[in-house]
Amino acid sequence: MVAVPPTPADMSISSLDREIANYDRLNMTAAPRYSDLLRERGERGGLKFNITLELIQKAARERRFLSYGEVALANGVEWQTAYRQIALHLGDLVSWSHKRGLPMISAIIVDKPNISSGAMEDSALRGFINAAKRLGAFEGGDERAFLKDEQKEVFRRLADWDTEAL
Repeated sequence: MVAVPPTPADMSISSLDREIANYDRLNMTAAPRYSDLLRERGERGGLKFNITLELIQKAARERRFLSYGEVALANGVEWQTAYRQIALHLGDLVSWSHKRGLPMISAIIVDKPNISSGAMEDSALRGFINAAKRLGAFEGGDERAFLKDEQKEVFRRLADWDTEAL
């Protein structure tokens, strides 16, 4: 008898982490289950992919930046809860969307004081660049210029993107 793996919804967060790490290590990130695992992990704690995707698309259409707090608010999650989970949620969302040929969609989410400029604080930029390196999207160079290029791509490509198709 062949063992059937548990559905991602039935897995603990540590099991999700382990299986995602195995897919990453084996370079099997194109597998459909990998996307399902990322989506499930990214939605733990109340932050939902579809809500965040729709918020990002709306902002892209308006050519404006979002704050992390806006992401939490749109998801109906208090900031005191969301701040612990938002980096993982956005990281999984970026990995998930990258597999679909999209730019790094979290590029337009910045700290509230930088909402007019789109700049990222050093710690946020470090996380963004680390995600880009992990995905093979950034191989070195000017990190802030890379961020600006990704922001332009989000504004250009996501304005007409069909979130319903995902």
